[in-house]
Amino acid sequence: MMNVEVLSPVSAPWLRKGGPRSMGFDHGLTEHTSRQPFGSGSGSATRLVESVSWYQLAEREVLKSSQSWHDFSSSFSTLSNALKPSSNNMQQQQQPPVVKNLTIRVDNTSTTTSVAPVEKGLYEVEGIEYYCSNFEDASLIPGIPDDVTKSCLALIPREDFPSIRRVSKAWLNHVRSQESYNTRKDAGTLEEWLYMLTITPDMKNYVWEVLNPKLKEWKPLPCPPEVRDGGKTVVYNEKLMLIGGVSRIEGKVASTDVFIYDPIIDRWIEGASLNEPRYQHACGVVDGKLYVLGGYGPNDKGISSMEVYDPEKNEWKLSTPLKRPRWGCFAAGVEGKLYVLGGRSSFTPGYYRCIDVFDPATGKWTELKNGCQMVLTHAVIKDKIYCMEWKDERSLKVYNTTDNTWTKIHIPIPCKVRENFCLGTFRGKLMLFPSSKSIGTLMYNPEAAAGSEWEPTDICGPGPCLGCAALTA
Repeated sequence: MMNVEVLSPVSAPWLRKGGPRSMGFDHGLTEHTSRQPFGSGSGSATRLVESVSWYQLAEREVLKSSQSWHDFSSSFSTLSNALKPSSNNMQQQQQPPVVKNLTIRVDNTSTTTSVAPVEKGLYEVEGIEYYCSNFEDASLIPGIPDDVTKSCLALIPREDFPSIRRVSKAWLNHVRSQESYNTRKDAGTLEEWLYMLTITPDMKNYVWEVLNPKLKEWKPLPCPPEVRDGGKTVVYNEKLMLIGGVSRIEGKVASTDVFIYDPIIDRWIEGASLNEPRYQHACGVVDGKLYVLGGYGPNDKGISSMEVYDPEKNEWKLSTPLKRPRWGCFAAGVEGKLYVLGGRSSFTPGYYRCIDVFDPATGKWTELKNGCQMVLTHAVIKDKIYCMEWKDERSLKVYNTTDNTWTKIHIPIPCKVRENFCLGTFRGKLMLFPSSKSIGTLMYNPEAAAGSEWEPTDICGPGPCLGCAALTA
């Protein structure tokens, strides 16, 4: 069995539970930096952490990280025993892998060596900052096939990601990868969580909060960026993106800033800036590409430019512009095309009722005459776009992109109730969040039988809903 002299990767639950001693190890965790294996040379007389095996690490740190893993522990132990090296090859397996770039910081004191740059705050937990070590062995758990480890990691509940991602950089990179998402999808362990933009009770600050459907608890997201007026929120690659807007702090100046929330690492990071500053613009996703278009630019001038985001290069590129400047509008990607509705245009008085349609396959814009007026909130389910207009807040207008037609859906609320709403989608259903608690949240199921589409739900926001989005991980 392969042993390592320092318990690495270090895990967050380990530190929260009181260090190695509380987990059954004899020595406390102290500060140390080394580029050589512990246990070699003259400095091996005093070991900082008791020698443990990778199989012990898997059983103590991974399998015990959540209750759902307990049932899997026995089968994983059986696998571990089967993978143990034979006695004839034991001598070749005794050498531990070389530990490189190990830094552990405790109580704001540190001894550092060369480490790869990491995202700020990524490894900060309850006042203790540390970096996991890199090993020459590229496997996720040495001695265990990676496909087995990946299948095990796919069973971890989403609420335990903040612990699992700190085990090592290799594990962090894996859980953030598309491969991990696909594995969890095949295993049926993907979880959809609801995110909501609301305002504090004193009505002074905006805050993003997330709902854990299992615990039915809301909690604020860590260190959110400034929520800018006229900025747009869009879900892209199962991440939350805040794009552009006008800063309240810097004054009425259009911004090019982009901030991205990754639910796997539970952090906001700064994305690539737009080519043009804008606010009251539109955003939409078509065939895996994110488009940002229109809005107001500097000096409150309407703009027609469109940009498309390249996630691999983390950059924005200019694309085919609109035929005319347009602002206060919204966009939706449906069936391989981008639909732009509502808002105003500099070429027509009042609200612009035409629908601009962009086809990425041809790179051309077309115009449809059957549009809508001032849209307060909208959501998309499959090939239909649900809108609530300013002139009629007691019904929804539904646009069918296949035949360019509109239908009307009555909202079942008492006649005396005057309420503003925010639309969102969750688990394939339409969510109607009221701005106050005069009525509860309503849910619309487009797949339900006629007459039973609407039903109340116990999902209530932590405050007035100003925007919402669902992320799956």
